[in-house]
Amino acid sequence: MNIKEKLFSLHELLRTNHVDHMLIGGLGMGMLGVERFTNDIDFMIAASDVETIKLALFPLGYKPLHTSTDVLQFSGDIAVDFLLAHRPLALQMLRDAPILTGTKLKYASAEAMIALKIQAYSNNKKREFRDKADIQALIETGSKLDWALIKKYAEMFGEWHTIVEIRERVGKK
Repeated sequence: MNIKEKLFSLHELLRTNHVDHMLIGGLGMGMLGVERFTNDIDFMIAASDVETIKLALFPLGYKPLHTSTDVLQFSGDIAVDFLLAHRPLALQMLRDAPILTGTKLKYASAEAMIALKIQAYSNNKKREFRDKADIQALIETGSKLDWALIKKYAEMFGEWHTIVEIRERVGKK
């Protein structure tokens, strides 16, 4: 099974188990027009759905690799990671996520993906250059970004100045 088939298989499993989810990570970037290599599938779910996810994945042979209050990582025929939404803004991102035409698969909006990238490198400095490059690609690709929303997200991590610098670099003032 290829990664796209696995994505839709997992999407159906989550739907069947009534787990609201949105695609993030490399495959989520692809939904926004930014091609990126990836070898796993990343979703955001509400933190309240952790036990449901575990019960749904264990019978399929998935094994937990890492569990924390923010992330669930599983190994299986393909690695699957779940970012756990706790805060109101993250839960709102999940509720308001666009849906891929012809499916019921939600994916992170460009604004949400930028916010997740800021959060990722703020929490792990080893990710900074890759995540900032992804943010730049999203800004270059995005035609009608909600800058007020991006500013709101960026200011949570004291990173609005970084977004301003990237915008200036790519000519999107």
